[in-house]
Amino acid sequence: MEITIRNEGSATILHCKGRIDILSREILQRKVEEIVKQGTGPILLCLKEVDFITSAGLGCLVTCLKLCRLANRRFVLTDLASYIQEMMEITQLSAIFEIAQDEKAALERIAALP
Repeated sequence: MEITIRNEGSATILHCKGRIDILSREILQRKVEEIVKQGTGPILLCLKEVDFITSAGLGCLVTCLKLCRLANRRFVLTDLASYIQEMMEITQLSAIFEIAQDEKAALERIAALP
């Protein structure tokens, strides 16, 4: 999995590309931990280029959400492929995650509700 990071205003945006599975979850979790330690703004995780996610990957997303909540930071998932959205609904994780249709919508939501 490849992760690129950029800042937009107070938000940190992580773009993931590839698979989120048992092999890559540690990479993503470490990146989120580093960002949580460095700042105070919201973290957006763009999943537009994620082509596969396993149950271990879903567990990683839950861990990242927990890290952000413990640091009083927002964690927003964006650009979910339809199969990821379906997995989130089946597992009822959509009830605990803040999910935006795309990056623009997430940034607008963050600006409206700081």
